[in-house]
Amino acid sequence: MGPFHEEPEVTAAELASLREAINDVVAREAVSVLFQPIVDLSSAEITGYEALTRPDETTIFSGAAELFDAAERCGLCATLEHVARRRALEQMRDATDAVQLFMNNSPAVFSEESFVETIVRELEDVGGVPSHRLVLEITERSAHGHIQGLTRRSLALRERGFSVALDDVGAGISGLNQIMSLRPNWIKLDIELISDIDLDPLKQNLIRSFVHFAKLGNMGVVAEGIEREDELRVLIDLGVSHGQGFYLGRPGVFGAGLRAGTHARILELRERIEARRLHDPGLVRVTAAATPVATCDYDDPISLVRERLSTLVHQSGVVVLDRKRFVGWVSRPRLADLPMGRSPRDAIGTLAFSESPLIGADWTLAEAMEIAAARPEDQHQIPLVVQKDGNVVGMVSLRNLLTAAAETHRRTASHIAPLTGLPSRVQADRWLTSRIKAGDPSHIAFVDLRDFDAYNVAYGFEKGDAMLISLVGVIKATLVDVENGAAFFGHLGEDRFVLAFAEDPEPRLRQLVEDFGALHAEFFSSVDLAASAFRCDDALGQSRTYPLTTLRVVLLPHALQCVVDPRELYQVARRLRLRTRSDDPTTVRDIIVDHRGTLRRRRESA
Repeated sequence: MGPFHEEPEVTAAELASLREAINDVVAREAVSVLFQPIVDLSSAEITGYEALTRPDETTIFSGAAELFDAAERCGLCATLEHVARRRALEQMRDATDAVQLFMNNSPAVFSEESFVETIVRELEDVGGVPSHRLVLEITERSAHGHIQGLTRRSLALRERGFSVALDDVGAGISGLNQIMSLRPNWIKLDIELISDIDLDPLKQNLIRSFVHFAKLGNMGVVAEGIEREDELRVLIDLGVSHGQGFYLGRPGVFGAGLRAGTHARILELRERIEARRLHDPGLVRVTAAATPVATCDYDDPISLVRERLSTLVHQSGVVVLDRKRFVGWVSRPRLADLPMGRSPRDAIGTLAFSESPLIGADWTLAEAMEIAAARPEDQHQIPLVVQKDGNVVGMVSLRNLLTAAAETHRRTASHIAPLTGLPSRVQADRWLTSRIKAGDPSHIAFVDLRDFDAYNVAYGFEKGDAMLISLVGVIKATLVDVENGAAFFGHLGEDRFVLAFAEDPEPRLRQLVEDFGALHAEFFSSVDLAASAFRCDDALGQSRTYPLTTLRVVLLPHALQCVVDPRELYQVARRLRLRTRSDDPTTVRDIIVDHRGTLRRRRESA
């Protein structure tokens, strides 16, 4: 329940003094326990607390690190940790919410053969805390020396309904090996990986790999040490499921809430990030394959659940909840044929299979397919349980998952522009129509390339395709994959693109024009670059000179509130583009903003 560090050797006299001090702490129980919130970054709800032990001021120890390091040196970790755990459990005993309690344990103590029975007795002594609410952490920094004992104890604890977490992942040298051996329910990413992650693309790629790995292994991921909003934003974008740190909430009394304003800010960040993802028709959500699911409370008698399920003939089982927190899955056959030692009067929670995959409603079909494929064959009948905003909203069987994937594959081709992989005109029309109906105040921007047909004639269509792909990359870097980036990005055909923004994008659009102009050397010959123009034959076979290809942008502020369908938008954008055509390059404008309210006047006169 505290950090563990290596210290220089001490003399026999110093060791005896330390032992006496530790025994005094244990005898007087001279420790206090603070609790730091662990937050679900999907629902912005507190789902757990980490217990943090602190020595009293009456002791000789300046902090938790010094206290637990001394106990480890003296061989008194088990005794001290027992006191710390009991103090934490006593404060959790009367909790009204189904939160989990995370408690740190030294690897040496965790790997002892008596550890499982010790934990079970502690829960019995305290009373009121079921095993499924306890998460026992092992620090990754020094776990490798006890891996065999830790693996056996981890398996035994999970069989008893406890959860296991590997702490400080990323800080040690053998983290992935330990995750593979221990198969924990949770991995907690070390603070060094989280600090300034918004400024470090390498860290972001590493976290992205951990998140993907954890999803395949049905593990939760907790990012520790979140201290700034930009760190939180990137972690949400990377798919990290849970967070902990001073930005979310400082250690305090058990049950304390989040820092003021944090709940709303998490939801706002999630909404912005999700809005960017939803425009891609290739990212079909797993809810497309979900069906309703029967639920019951952990303490419901098995006989009562049997009776309920007998009337639900199409349900293959039942989801077990503790309040609203997911505990596990009980199949219909397991309900019918009770294991030896179980009685119909027992709580249904004692039958729950806690390793059932729990996925988010925002997960894609592709991600769900990966999860299903990673499951052992004897678990393919266990459904994926879908959760949204902390609530179970359905389940997905393997059959439904395969059916939805096949249907999506058939539909996707018509929804995606083949060259760019972006939503096509069909998908753009659907997205714009839905946002028009909602009265969305977004700013709409249309982007195209001047004289692109002439460029294709002069340099060939292969070069033209390369220019389009480069343009998509620049748009993504400048307008999409940024804070408050575009909520929608579609390819309308040929060289025409449409984007939607929640905030005024004009400064970024000007940056886009400048950034694309800097790519001319990639697409024009040195002769054309020197002349700032290129030549090609027009439809009549006459040679014409064109300026180097540049971007043309039409920006329509709050456009969706002024039209009844997307066709109006396209018509106005086309007319504004035509007004700028001129044989004199000096009169050409790169950004055309409808400051005169053309759309507004059209709507008012209609």
